[in-house]
Amino acid sequence: EEHIKSAIEAAKKMFDIVLIDMPVYLSEIHLGCLDLADEILLLTINELSTMRLSKLYLETLETIKLKDKVKLVLNRQVKGQGLEVKKIEEILGLKVYYSLPEHVKVASSSIKTGEPFMISNSRSQLGKSVWRLSEMLTEQLKDESMEKKKEKRRFLIGK
Repeated sequence: EEHIKSAIEAAKKMFDIVLIDMPVYLSEIHLGCLDLADEILLLTINELSTMRLSKLYLETLETIKLKDKVKLVLNRQVKGQGLEVKKIEEILGLKVYYSLPEHVKVASSSIKTGEPFMISNSRSQLGKSVWRLSEMLTEQLKDESMEKKKEKRRFLIGK
C-alpha cells in the first residue's frame, strides 16, 4: 500500500495530471488512492442497477469525507432514454458534471481493435465529447499555470 502512495506522489511531481482508473469495488488500497486525489471522476450510466451502485459508492465517499472531490460523469447518455438528468442528480445527490454520448460503433470498434478511439476516431461525436471533458478538467490547471507564469515574469532591476 505504501509503495502505491509513493508512486502516486512521485507521478504528481512529474506530471500535471495523473489519472488512475479504479475498479467498481473499494479496498483499503483504492481508498488510499482516492484520498490522494485532487478530483474524483465518478463515471456512471443511466441504468437503475448502476444508479444503485453509484449511490452506494457516493455514500461510502461521503462517510470518509471525500464526496466533495467527486465530479459525476454520465456515460453512454442518450437523450429521451432512461432517467432524466435532473432525476439522476436527485437520486445521487450530485450535479452531473458532464455527459458523454453513446456511440456504440466507435466504442466497440476501439475495444475490438485495441486502438483508443481518441486516435482512430477523435473527430467522432464521442471523441469530441472526450476532448471537451478534458478541456473542462484542465481549465483550472491552465488558469493556475498562467498565474505562475505571470509571477515569474516579474523581476527587479537594480544597481
